[in-house]
Amino acid sequence: MKIVANGLFLTRPGSGVGQYTRYLLEAYATAHPRDSLAVVLPEDLSETFPFETVIAPPPRGNTGGVALDFWERQTIPYIAAELKADVIFSPHVTAPVRTAIPYVMTVHDVIPWRMPGYQRGLRKKLRAAAQKRGILSADRIITVSEFSKTEIVSEMGVPRERIHVAYESTNPEFSRAAAPRAKALARTAFGLERSFIAYVGDRKSVV
Repeated sequence: MKIVANGLFLTRPGSGVGQYTRYLLEAYATAHPRDSLAVVLPEDLSETFPFETVIAPPPRGNTGGVALDFWERQTIPYIAAELKADVIFSPHVTAPVRTAIPYVMTVHDVIPWRMPGYQRGLRKKLRAAAQKRGILSADRIITVSEFSKTEIVSEMGVPRERIHVAYESTNPEFSRAAAPRAKALARTAFGLERSFIAYVGDRKSVV
């Protein structure tokens, strides 16, 4: 199978979607070596990946919002057609992609539509409306939890059978168990006398 993927967020490695994009694509390329995975990037990252990369700068090198919208909606489908791809995949929400090739998109949540504060200003409202059309037009949607699946169905009106849940995992570097002495030192240093939950995200109210 030939897959062409949107690699925009590989240029934003510090973001949550950037982390998701990198580790998902790397894991897929490793787990499915018989499949052909080509990731389209807006710039050369000078890195070695376990998949093919295709460098396709936005029009006139412009990395602004409108230019990147055009890049995602037009350039990636064009490259996919040139490569005779079987599937186009985007690890984040995009506006509708003009293509006859089956299109799969990851929708992490519907916060921008559930929380009005995310759509302040005309430009953000127009972008959110375009992204919603993109969600509705995707052939298949991947999401990260049953809760998000339910939210996508109720908020967007996407049929449940078009949505597939693929739970997220942790970076392998966090899977190593700490030595008992190291745990004891950390508890003493930070005053952690009881069990606790560590939250390292942002932009969300956690109770």
